[in-house]
Amino acid sequence: MRIPIFIFLVLFLPALFTGCATTGKAPGFEMREEIQAPGLDRESVFDLVANWMADSYHANKTVVESADRKRGRITASGVVPFSYMGTEQSCRYRMIVETGDAAVRITYRDLDAFTMQGLTVMTDDVLARVKTSLKRSTYSLYRFLATRGAAMR
Repeated sequence: MRIPIFIFLVLFLPALFTGCATTGKAPGFEMREEIQAPGLDRESVFDLVANWMADSYHANKTVVESADRKRGRITASGVVPFSYMGTEQSCRYRMIVETGDAAVRITYRDLDAFTMQGLTVMTDDVLARVKTSLKRSTYSLYRFLATRGAAMR
């Protein structure tokens, strides 16, 4: 009688717990940031954003998926680092940048946190740390627009 119970536990218990595990994805996450770039037209803002992506992300595994100058829209996938539980971890994301006259709107979505060993559970604490890293990225673009944009005015 003990052997069938043991076999049952060995075979079906892991399946039960696997079904309860969560992944590193943040369901329905979307974060929007807006940056003002006074004195710049849409084309100049688009060019500056494209230059910023090339300068900032060439080593960070960011891939520009599409760039539509006419609509003023760039879509890219990237990886942002964050520190959690004493280790450096990473989070994949999708970034949609929409440029307009004197303004930029950045939308971050499709977060997927992971470590070298596999997926990380997307807790509120992990999400807060990832948001902080994404805000740093936005601030980097803001500084780039402020310095390079001033030279173009």
